[in-house]
Amino acid sequence: VQSAREAARRAQCVNNLKQLGLGLANYESSQGVFPPAVLTYPDGANANACAGYWGSRLHTGFSMMLPQLEQTTLANSINYALPPGGALLGVGGGPANSTAFNLKLTAFVCPSDQQYQPLLTASLNAYSPSSYAMNMGTLDIFRYWYGCGAGSPIEIPSDGAFGKNAAYSISNITDGTSNTIFIGEKSRFINDPETNHWWNRSSWFGSATVNGNATTRLQGMASTGPKLNAGLLVPEPGGTLGATGWVDGWLYDPQQRNLGQFGFVSQHPGGGNFVFGDGSVRFVKNTIDMGAATATPPLRYGVYRSISTRAGGETVSADQF
Repeated sequence: VQSAREAARRAQCVNNLKQLGLGLANYESSQGVFPPAVLTYPDGANANACAGYWGSRLHTGFSMMLPQLEQTTLANSINYALPPGGALLGVGGGPANSTAFNLKLTAFVCPSDQQYQPLLTASLNAYSPSSYAMNMGTLDIFRYWYGCGAGSPIEIPSDGAFGKNAAYSISNITDGTSNTIFIGEKSRFINDPETNHWWNRSSWFGSATVNGNATTRLQGMASTGPKLNAGLLVPEPGGTLGATGWVDGWLYDPQQRNLGQFGFVSQHPGGGNFVFGDGSVRFVKNTIDMGAATATPPLRYGVYRSISTRAGGETVSADQF
């Protein structure tokens, strides 16, 4: 009985991802590009770039594609000039957008995900639950994780299908849409006390504590730096610059493969569902090849990381995952 129920839940999850894939295709057809994973004001817009980032708009690609998901009325109720929560230069966006985001869209929640409801804080910041995340590839594109002024570039471009303040077209997906992950599962961890994965606001979210250690969770996006369905890694290791001088040190550190709070997570046994750029939904196994971890570049990406890059030039067949 339990197996039959899980099969039905997995089928519904596949259908959700098919709808999201179709929504992305329709968005690209009307706009000429896919939506950015997160839309912010540029870093450095304020005197303190880090403070400026945290006060940014932080609207997600999921919010921007709502009209393509038959949610035009909901999209029209969102004030995109204001952040979905918090404040921008002293102007609070929470109250303005609380009605729009204080809801649960079934298309954004996998039935196998531990169910939880929208969150409305005392300051009227509303958060709507999600089980899915856009693929930003192998890199951690949020410089803030590494500390302001740590020597890393202000804007770190994504090597995946989606990025921060970056809208890519089909012509940018030179690896081929059938070989590139667009959206994957980002469910809560099993028995996780935190209830903070949302589709309407993208950023690093600091959690309370897990086993006495604070953790951070990425919203709206996920990376293939960690293994698929890696568990929570606490305490979190610090971010490092790689030998390339780029913010890719975590790719060469084997322990970062276990940093599940930044990766894709599914509650389906054995792997997780992903929708590719051609609209096909495929089940990727936990045992997918991650590539060789070496101390210095070049890094062999392996199958999992290869199907997450948009223009890596890798050749991968479907039977490899």
